[in-house]
Amino acid sequence: MASWLHDSRIPHDASANLNRITLGEVLRGRKLITDTIRRFQPDVLNPHCPPGHLFLSLYGRHHAPRAVFVRTVGEPRSPKKNLMNRWLHETVADGIIVSCRASQHRYLRAFQLHSDEVRVIYPGFDSEAFAQFSPSRTFRQRHRIEKETLLLGVIARLSPEKGHRFLLEAFAKIHSDFPQAKLIITGPDAREQTSDDLAEFSKTLGIADKVIFTGKVNDVRDVMAELTIGVIPSLRSEAICRVALEYMTWGIPIVATDVNILPEVVRDGVNGWTVPVGKVEAMANALRNALENSTEREKRGTQGKELVMGEFSRAQMVQQTLAFYNDIATAR
Repeated sequence: MASWLHDSRIPHDASANLNRITLGEVLRGRKLITDTIRRFQPDVLNPHCPPGHLFLSLYGRHHAPRAVFVRTVGEPRSPKKNLMNRWLHETVADGIIVSCRASQHRYLRAFQLHSDEVRVIYPGFDSEAFAQFSPSRTFRQRHRIEKETLLLGVIARLSPEKGHRFLLEAFAKIHSDFPQAKLIITGPDAREQTSDDLAEFSKTLGIADKVIFTGKVNDVRDVMAELTIGVIPSLRSEAICRVALEYMTWGIPIVATDVNILPEVVRDGVNGWTVPVGKVEAMANALRNALENSTEREKRGTQGKELVMGEFSRAQMVQQTLAFYNDIATAR
């Protein structure tokens, strides 16, 4: 982030670590925030992380009382309903930005807020920049995959919440009907689960010869360029789900679970297929439908590309964020 800020020439100071609650960091964070606010006199205070929210609540309001205070939330879990959180969200914050309707519902249930105080603004993605890439086109050759083979791919760290075992179970139910289909699993090992663990599990399911593990790759676009279908089998998390936007940029139809933001990005019947989280039969049926119908895959892939360039563009996100700031300022 610091390097991106430097390249974009945005004034910044990354000397304090607000996530470390030590006396030294607390004092350094307080000085940094108060000095910055006094110097720039911002119109908007917009913390993202919980420590930033607390620091700006304690010091920002005092030094910039007229500034609009908006909390941006990228957390897929429900907020804690303790007194501190109630004060931060109900009293200090003028508004809250969330990335999906599921998060909006969680915050409205947790705190005494009006619906217009919690605004859903979808993440902005620079699809044009992501599409500016020439894949090597050597992926199939390196992994000895025939040209006509249909490839389903999941690109994610190998953490249990990403649903790899769930996907393997679903794929095992349909693989015999699609002898020319293989499953590509791309991503680094996690502490809780590794590619060796998943490879052993695929053996017990009788699909070891149908699954290819690539590990972590330098650029996921080399893998995406070869995929027939992108799969997001997550069991939890997914407040943003960047990989869905990446699939859509490349015109790849998606099969995904209905966790958090996913059904709002991967729209069933539009740019993909969505299934209830953890339902193996439902996932197997969705994979079957996607593999059987090339016309539908192409149509949904095209619609996904249009969707990411419209509703999920960076320009759209900026426009909606500024509009929310102005709405709050007017209301105040």
